[in-house]
Amino acid sequence: MRVAQRPALPAFILGSYLFLSVPASVCEAAVVRSLHSSSDAAVTEVVVECDATAPVHGRSESRRDGLLFVVEIDGASLGERTTRVLPVEDPRVRGVVVVGDGTSGSVRLLFDLARKVETSVQTLENPARLRVRFTDVVGGAGSDKRRSDVSARETAAARPVVVARSTGAAPGGRTSGGAGPPSMPPLPALAEQQRRAAKASPPSRGAVTSRRLIVLDPGHGGKDPGAPAQHGEWEKDIVLDLSRRVAERLRRRLGVEVLMTRSEDVFVSLPERRALATRWGAELFVSIHANASVNAAASGIETYYHSGSPSESRRAADRATRRLVREENGRHAGAHGAGVRAASVSSAALPSLLQVDSKRLARNIQGELVRNLGMRYDAVRDLGVKDGRFFVLEDIDVPSVLVEAAFLTHREEGLRIHSSVYREQVAEGIFKGIQRYLAGQARPGAL
Repeated sequence: MRVAQRPALPAFILGSYLFLSVPASVCEAAVVRSLHSSSDAAVTEVVVECDATAPVHGRSESRRDGLLFVVEIDGASLGERTTRVLPVEDPRVRGVVVVGDGTSGSVRLLFDLARKVETSVQTLENPARLRVRFTDVVGGAGSDKRRSDVSARETAAARPVVVARSTGAAPGGRTSGGAGPPSMPPLPALAEQQRRAAKASPPSRGAVTSRRLIVLDPGHGGKDPGAPAQHGEWEKDIVLDLSRRVAERLRRRLGVEVLMTRSEDVFVSLPERRALATRWGAELFVSIHANASVNAAASGIETYYHSGSPSESRRAADRATRRLVREENGRHAGAHGAGVRAASVSSAALPSLLQVDSKRLARNIQGELVRNLGMRYDAVRDLGVKDGRFFVLEDIDVPSVLVEAAFLTHREEGLRIHSSVYREQVAEGIFKGIQRYLAGQARPGAL
């Protein structure tokens, strides 16, 4: 479908001024299919692909924890597998959250900005898509020249822009997966700039949606496949499917917003996973895995939380738990050029209430999982709630748990989890556990 080409509309994020209004742009009565990002030393670019046109409105918001750029697409909805969070992590944009509002029939893109930037928004054709560009603020005539150059490039109708397909771009334009040409490689000066920006700009803690927000973390991904199952499938694919089923239930039946640390088969480091919960003001963090053991007879379901005390974790951990923690933490060694080590967290580093809430969340999920599966399958073993020093659960300021839904190395459980029916029951158990936890919060107006 062809979309009329429109000139780029430059806008400037300078404090909290309203700065952008696009009268007619992309996605009328359409589905937002995907987001891709790329960045280099000069520009950060996010492309939103959809399949028709609609009004688009933009505004800037200034918060105590930073700047937010909001683009709202009227008359649009999100695809079932559309990425809900797009980490960018460059000197200009930390990341993007995508929120679908079924009540108003709109999709909102929330750009978490690392600093003041200049912004342009443009519609492109074949296929229909929206392109948002962020460039550094430059004073004087140089600033006018840059805006003029960018506008001229964007309005060249005969030159479509090709963006590397990605569910998230790492600093300097490295993409985390997908097809398409690679982005510009990072420059030494840019890398140093990124390190300084990261120190100067701590993660945002303001919630980006008025609805309750839950982060689901499908374990492994990309170069880290996890454990193999009896039927040949890998853990990374199984837990991604389970997470999607849980997310769909949470959105449809509780009306909460859900972000997933990955929506495709890509590698995401442990620090990046847990940072999402803090950055976007999440209420809960649930990491979903499937177990494995050198003992082929090992079976059952277990859920972990972290007490906040290394000494307590060591006392409580059995040999199998210590092995599992070493394997899960060790798989991500070298993600940023160095091995991932357990954080040094004292019992005073995490609030006691947070530890209690994490344990209660673990108990609710474990109980509902065992109950739901036990009603339908024989010999479902309850391995209980355990304290484990998993890196992804440490130094995180929201209630967080790690679920081991089945043993892929066990003949019966490994075959069961290949079944869509069994996965539905696992997802239902995790959903019910989260639902039970949220109901226990008893916060007026929360649900």
